[in-house]
Amino acid sequence: MDIDFMYKLKEYNIIDNPFDYKYLDAEIIEKYQFFADQFEKLYEEKNERYNLTDCFFYIRDDISCNAFARNKRGYNIIGITKGYAVQMLEAFDEKIISNNSINKLIESNNGSISSGYKKLLKTNDFSVSKFMLNCSNQFTFGHEFQHILQFNSSKIIVENYISENIDLSNFCIKRHAWELDADFFATWDVFGYILNVKNGYYFKNKQDINENAFICLLFLGIGSICITKTFSYFGKWNYKNDIKKINFYTKKHSHPHPLVRILHILDSYHDQIKDSFPSLKIDKQGLLNNVMLLMEIYFKTQSPNKKILSSFFKDIDRYLNIANEYKDELYDIAIKDEAIRTLLNKRNIKFKE
Repeated sequence: MDIDFMYKLKEYNIIDNPFDYKYLDAEIIEKYQFFADQFEKLYEEKNERYNLTDCFFYIRDDISCNAFARNKRGYNIIGITKGYAVQMLEAFDEKIISNNSINKLIESNNGSISSGYKKLLKTNDFSVSKFMLNCSNQFTFGHEFQHILQFNSSKIIVENYISENIDLSNFCIKRHAWELDADFFATWDVFGYILNVKNGYYFKNKQDINENAFICLLFLGIGSICITKTFSYFGKWNYKNDIKKINFYTKKHSHPHPLVRILHILDSYHDQIKDSFPSLKIDKQGLLNNVMLLMEIYFKTQSPNKKILSSFFKDIDRYLNIANEYKDELYDIAIKDEAIRTLLNKRNIKFKE
């Protein structure tokens, strides 16, 4: 992160409230630098592919957990808050996501899935907590980057700003469609990252991840996304406090309801697996069952005295049809949106009219 340039952008009111952590203790600096390095690298890779200019990533001095994209005076800004870094490290701490979690998944499965998780435990240099944190960061960055592309594809030349947290007073159905579009392509980024892990790109010694272990990586990857979206579902990240669920809605607020987004993400992810690896024969129900199992183990470990998922399951039963209908409505709006259509055509992606 170029600190001098960051302060110039602040001086010209391109960014606000940048977090300069270089004077903190070395251990704390390392934690924030991990996120800065990862997001900056991802941004550089995307910029080369999409030929974008004037791109900058920074961490905002804000204790809330949030990520955002902004296009202002020609600058393409992606950022996270310092609260995002703190709470993501907390959420995917090894004390919560550990080998013990994998052992519980082994006990709860049998046959090929159980052997796949055993293979991951024996794989050198593989950390399940770090893998899930990376998947979640890939999703966050991919989502915000898609907003940057939407801004640049839109013919409306105004300042654009979208953050990940729900604004309860601001509804726009086009914005809802943009959010699902961003989730779709962020899911592709996670899928691509998992393929790289499968092919050994992130190990010191390249190893062969067999088919069963690859399937388990796919479950863990989508599980990490659903876990973070479940945090949004209950309106907070700190389960030490009382939990207040966000009541289900459709045409309200700045973002689609987290349940709509989770269902959309699961559908998109399953379609990607089916199209890319049909031989794996992972059906939608099997994917959902394994994700729910992972989430159940996770939340029982993190918050043993709170029945978090029981409320989530009740809402799925109650609102599934409405959520799917609204998801389909947003798809129809998305493919008619000029910015989204332009991006789809540039990527040679076929879509149903």
